[in-house]
Amino acid sequence: MKKEYFVITLIKWICWSYVAGVGMANIIGVQEPEFMQKMWLLCGTFFFLSAYLFFANKPLVKYTLFPAFIILGVASYQMRFDVSNKDHISNYIDRGRFDKTVIRGTIIDDPDVRDWVTHILVKPDHIQEEAPEMDKEGDLTTIDKRSMRPLKGKTGDILVFVSKMIRNKTEYYDDMEYGDRIELYGALTRPMERSNPYGFDYVKYLENKNVYGSMYIGSARCIRFLKKSDLGALGRFKIFAYRLKDRMMLGLKKTMPPPASAFVGGVTVGARGGVPEVMKYDFQATGVAHVLALSGLHVGFLAFMLIMLSNNFFKSAGLFYKLPSRLFNREIDLTPYTLKLVPFFVVSLLIVFVVVTGARPATIRAAMMYSIAIIFNMWIGLNIRRTTSVTIPLSAAIMLSFNSFMIYDASFALSFTAVWAIIYLSDPLRQIFSRVLVGWGQLVFFLFFILTMAILVVSPWLFANSKFNMLFISALAASSLVAYMLEKKFPLIGFEFEGWWPYLSGFMCVQLAIQIGMMWPLSGIYFNRFPVAGLLANFIAIPLIGIIVPLGLLGEIFTLVPGVGQYIGLSIGAANTLFSNFFLWMAKFFRVYFPYPIQSAPSAKWLAVYYLMVCIFGFNKDIRRFLTVRFRFTRKNANWAIVLLLAFIYSSGYWAEPVVRGTVKKKNEVLVTFLDVEYGNCILIQTPLKRNILIDAGFRGDKRYWTTGNWGKGKNVVVPNLSGYNIGRLDKIVSTNPLPENIGGLIYIINYFNVKEVWDSLDPVRFKKDMNYGEFLENLNDVRLEIKKDDDLPIGAYLNYYDFVNSGIYPAVLMKKRSMKDEILKPKLIPHYHIYEGTVIYEEEADGKKLRLTALNPPKDRIKGTESDLYNNSAVLRLTYGDRSFLFSSNIWTEAEWDLVSKYGDKLRSDIMVVPDHGSGMASSDRFIDAVKPAVALVQFGFLEGRGFFDSELERTLDRYKEKGISIYRTDKTGAVEIRSDGSKINIKTVL
Repeated sequence: MKKEYFVITLIKWICWSYVAGVGMANIIGVQEPEFMQKMWLLCGTFFFLSAYLFFANKPLVKYTLFPAFIILGVASYQMRFDVSNKDHISNYIDRGRFDKTVIRGTIIDDPDVRDWVTHILVKPDHIQEEAPEMDKEGDLTTIDKRSMRPLKGKTGDILVFVSKMIRNKTEYYDDMEYGDRIELYGALTRPMERSNPYGFDYVKYLENKNVYGSMYIGSARCIRFLKKSDLGALGRFKIFAYRLKDRMMLGLKKTMPPPASAFVGGVTVGARGGVPEVMKYDFQATGVAHVLALSGLHVGFLAFMLIMLSNNFFKSAGLFYKLPSRLFNREIDLTPYTLKLVPFFVVSLLIVFVVVTGARPATIRAAMMYSIAIIFNMWIGLNIRRTTSVTIPLSAAIMLSFNSFMIYDASFALSFTAVWAIIYLSDPLRQIFSRVLVGWGQLVFFLFFILTMAILVVSPWLFANSKFNMLFISALAASSLVAYMLEKKFPLIGFEFEGWWPYLSGFMCVQLAIQIGMMWPLSGIYFNRFPVAGLLANFIAIPLIGIIVPLGLLGEIFTLVPGVGQYIGLSIGAANTLFSNFFLWMAKFFRVYFPYPIQSAPSAKWLAVYYLMVCIFGFNKDIRRFLTVRFRFTRKNANWAIVLLLAFIYSSGYWAEPVVRGTVKKKNEVLVTFLDVEYGNCILIQTPLKRNILIDAGFRGDKRYWTTGNWGKGKNVVVPNLSGYNIGRLDKIVSTNPLPENIGGLIYIINYFNVKEVWDSLDPVRFKKDMNYGEFLENLNDVRLEIKKDDDLPIGAYLNYYDFVNSGIYPAVLMKKRSMKDEILKPKLIPHYHIYEGTVIYEEEADGKKLRLTALNPPKDRIKGTESDLYNNSAVLRLTYGDRSFLFSSNIWTEAEWDLVSKYGDKLRSDIMVVPDHGSGMASSDRFIDAVKPAVALVQFGFLEGRGFFDSELERTLDRYKEKGISIYRTDKTGAVEIRSDGSKINIKTVL
């Protein structure tokens, strides 16, 4: 048994070593081919040394084997990033969107059908770069005779977006499937790069999937089916699995109404493309989004069903005892042998399930862990508890050996971290609760738990109030002390944690383990939000999903049976619709009544400190055993040593300097970041005294009036970067004007972020929250907008500003000092201030240098009678720090520029200047540029159909700056621009 335990321990640490190697390679980054050669040579040396020590029966073999696998992990990761092949698709990227390339290749994955587009993954095998223009008929069949250059070796894949608009012009849109060989004609482009310091990196996400190019197909003439490819036995198996999935989904749609059918399809076969976005958001806000991930929960249900069925079948005395005995006229029992076939049966069907559901990392992980556990249990005889410590690293190592890019995948990290937390944190938590939640202590726990949930529902903003937090913690500490004293004198018998219903106490520990080990630290990194309702909602969601998933699978399977199977599936679907609708209602209820606050991402320093403490807590038994055996500590002293170690590690987190983008941020620096929000303004100022000011935030929608859509810049750009900079509070928000490209993103920020003050170029007393469209235009007093009041721009400005003033802000001049009672009983109101010429929005002094943010425009009596009063009354701000200055020009036009020059003259001079109105031809007059005399001009630009102007107009404007020797930065070319200054020097850094 000792030898068996040693082998399992060796396998476990070998796998951990390999995973650590892949993680180290991720930190090191991609290196030159010479580095890979050295790694392979070093790896071979360690393996040779390990083999020698093994055959020489030396115990040192483990000390050479572990570094060998670490180096193997580094080398395999580097090999995955090798794009040196001359035929790699990254070498054929087109320069412009109007260039054309002909690609022939094979669809290598099940098409992902979405609302307006279908995603297909293509492995190219032929290419022609110099593609001629289509003929008048646009028939791709005339291109067959062109010379196509074959692509060999490691080429990388292409993600193709096929527009739904071609559906009515070709039947092939609905017939696309895995294994088709097709021809494509279009611009081969590089996937959209991340243009801001933080946020979702789409390029790296696609590289994880071996995708290095993309192509958009908007015409039926640009895609043509060639033939079915022979992909071998594995390909035929995948085709079978994908067709099985389609048939199951078809049967599900026939037996269940939407949206229940879309939900059940998502949680059973991974068909998430049909799940409405609002439903996905409900799940995310409620903390039950994991039900759509098809991870351990779903695979566990399936594995349990398969084990029960296979055990009953292979234990059948009639088939494997009585039948052989009658055939051979003697007593024969085959069941001990047939039970060995159970793992084959279960693992085979789990593989089918993984392929059918899209082979996502979380599903692969869960299926692999269950398969390893079943094999170890039924073939080796190890109990499930012992195998859990080895299934995690073994599954991770196997997955990373096939695709080391998976280490980037959020579902990979979240899935393994959640399982690790359940296994290693649940028992320590249960032991603590068994000692603490006893008698009066249990009553205090329930009282404060209910009180916390009530406050989160009624007044969640109270927990952002430091005074309230101190009061709450003091009350909790005092109540706990009273409970402890009462328990000593008047113990409550029968109120023990272990006396709870076992499911409830165990489930609570599991959920809390997931919150500690995975949700709190990683939700800020990957999602920038924290679902407060998760702890409560999962008490309902997990039992419900335990009913919905088996019923859904049974219903889908029965619909495959001709005849009576359809009626059985319909009956099961009717019952499952009730459970599904209740689940959807539950998710919506928690989303509406519980907060879903924005969470800043923890820094690398605090993440390391946090997980070190979590590991010590999870392995406290092993640490205690080590201290008592090796150093002869008593149990009490060992416990105190662990407590002191945790306290030391926690306090050490305060000693190190905060890390920002890999460099230490100096205490006397101001950091001004011009975020890339395409066509729109967004500027983030971080002052030396750690105050945070946000000026504008881009659009919030892509539909008419720019009020709806899924790509709001406040949500998808600003919040991830605030989280990445570890900003948990905005001291001031500034809206320079009500144009949709400026104010739209601020609405999301105000609703979901901790904001102290809001400053606005419009007077909040005149522009009231209940004003109608006519009153809005009348107060603006813009003749141009009055004439064009039916256009999208003035309507969009009104709708955005209406939501802006109704997002929890209130005129500061009308606010009185609020008491704690007001904070508890009345909604939180953010003071809303008016900006006009001469207003000092913020000032501070650091390291003997003054920092000041001042408004230069609009005048207190607004500019009137210009070609656009709305634009010319934009807030123009000037930031000064020491000897350096920034001028933020917003959207002013020439009339406002001349007015500023006449008022301030040389006082406008600034080192950094934002080009007015994104570089339009209506601004940037020579007179204004000469007055400012900037060294650097920065323009926040991006073409947006229906708003803005073409690149050619921008270039004409920028020529005036270039002629004066001014350096130009364009966010559509350089990405976000970070400018640091200590008051004398300026350091400029771009993302792209």
